[in-house]
Amino acid sequence: MEVKSATGDGIKDGTRETERDTSMDEMRPRGKWSDSELNQVKFLHGSNSTSQIAKIFRTTKNAVIGAMYRDKIRNGYVPPEDSKYTGPKNL
Repeated sequence: MEVKSATGDGIKDGTRETERDTSMDEMRPRGKWSDSELNQVKFLHGSNSTSQIAKIFRTTKNAVIGAMYRDKIRNGYVPPEDSKYTGPKNL
């Protein structure tokens, strides 16, 4: 029995999803995000998931998350000193 998935990305046949809306071939590579695109992402983030925003911009969820984080840093955000992500890097 085929059932439409809850996320609306395709058809669930019980074991896997098929017929996805966007294949990796259809995604466009991201360079820099324009200010208007970042503003649209911020606006959409209030009512949509990052996965949904990624589909709108035909890119990946992680590209959207990275753009939002880089914008946050550019606008003065400083991670807390006790964060596990701000310690010295072992190279």
